[in-house]
Amino acid sequence: MAKIMTLLIVGFFILLIVNGARLTFFPATACGLARKNQIIPLSQSVIEFHREQRERNAMQTQSE
Repeated sequence: MAKIMTLLIVGFFILLIVNGARLTFFPATACGLARKNQIIPLSQSVIEFHREQRERNAMQTQSE
């Protein structure tokens, strides 16, 4: 049991070191990956929703 815990702790520290080195030496790629995964702000989503609603209403009034 002690060996398993030691391996888990050592593995955890290795992951921390690797991640720290990645962020230290390659910050642009790490930040780029984080930026790609960002969700759009709620205010922008609401503005987009209202724009789509106006377009739908305009299409309906044109077809009538």
